[in-house]
Amino acid sequence: MAGIVIEIKGIKSAQRALGTIAGGAYLKGVFRAGAVMMHHDIARYPESTAANLPKSWSSDGPNSWYQRGYGPKWVRKDGSVGGRKTSQTLGRSWTTSSGKTWAAVGTRASYARYVQGADTQARFHKARGWRTDRQTLDKVSERVIKMIDTVIGRIWNTP
Repeated sequence: MAGIVIEIKGIKSAQRALGTIAGGAYLKGVFRAGAVMMHHDIARYPESTAANLPKSWSSDGPNSWYQRGYGPKWVRKDGSVGGRKTSQTLGRSWTTSSGKTWAAVGTRASYARYVQGADTQARFHKARGWRTDRQTLDKVSERVIKMIDTVIGRIWNTP
């Protein structure tokens, strides 16, 4: 998953009009704040479900579960537990970076697109309440745009 991108068209020409120092210094903080808001939202795990709870062996199954922070686990007929440590701790793997005219939120977790990608999310994860990158973007973009508008308005009206 490459990450989430908000592109403000015309921002560079607006910065030239406002002056590189004023525009860059103030807007960098706004972009960073927007990225932090997005990071906070997308990195949250939904509530645990029965899919995350350990099982006792049953001939009717299911005898497996997913342990967050570890990976798939299963219980054998003799009561012993097996598993594979495959978790890349998706929530903790989200990162942010920013510059004067941009900010990015992304993760290197190989399976992130199947858990949180708007166009690639598995039905299993959607049914369990995993937020997508698009849902996060939609949730915070209005606030980010208002912050940008406020900062530009303040810069524009500063003598």
